[in-house]
Amino acid sequence: MSPGEAKGKVLETGADGVDTVRRVGGEALDRAKSVKGKLSSSALASRLSSTIAERAPHRRGD
Repeated sequence: MSPGEAKGKVLETGADGVDTVRRVGGEALDRAKSVKGKLSSSALASRLSSTIAERAPHRRGD
């Protein structure tokens, strides 16, 4: 394989990886927006935030 062919293969592989990250990232963002919309309009949001706050690690002051 010549250096030019190797460079082309590397660029192609990298572009495929970028496309995959964009797709997966977009799907995750869509899911997060959907969940946010469902939670913000319900009493569940208040309960959920309280539960998260209770489970969060507490730091002690020195």
